[in-house]
Amino acid sequence: MSERIYHGSTQLFDRFSLRDAGRLSGASNGALGVWVTPEIGIASAFTRDGSGSAQDVVGYVYELAAPEGEIARLPLKWLLEQHDIAQGIAEDHGIDAVIAHYDRIRRDYLAKGYGQIWIMERDGSAPTHIYLDPESVEISQTFEIDHDGVVSPLTDRNEAEPELSI
Repeated sequence: MSERIYHGSTQLFDRFSLRDAGRLSGASNGALGVWVTPEIGIASAFTRDGSGSAQDVVGYVYELAAPEGEIARLPLKWLLEQHDIAQGIAEDHGIDAVIAHYDRIRRDYLAKGYGQIWIMERDGSAPTHIYLDPESVEISQTFEIDHDGVVSPLTDRNEAEPELSI
């Protein structure tokens, strides 16, 4: 049986897309792909919109199927270096250039046959994974997070947007 992997979001949707990568959430590194974790608690933290309102804790956690392709295991230091590079690019050229920077990295790893990047912590764990081809990511199950932080399977998908551009 394969490992369960989760993605948290404030949005309800049926599939992923890179169409608006980094623009909706403000996280330009979203252009790398779909950020996921094997820990549902970590995914749940991304279901909050940060407004502080009662709506703040309502969101969705998606259980995903792992994509095909090799896994690139990169140290956390690599991710922090990319963040520093991206900040410089943003200051000089704006958000579109930063998104292009992360998209080039994503495309380079895909061209080398990788389907995922795992961010490796010093202790050898990898609580953060990035699926490099969002259009190939399959949602196995959707969970709703209520105001009390209770996770329950979502049964009515009629309200879901057809896709989420990450």
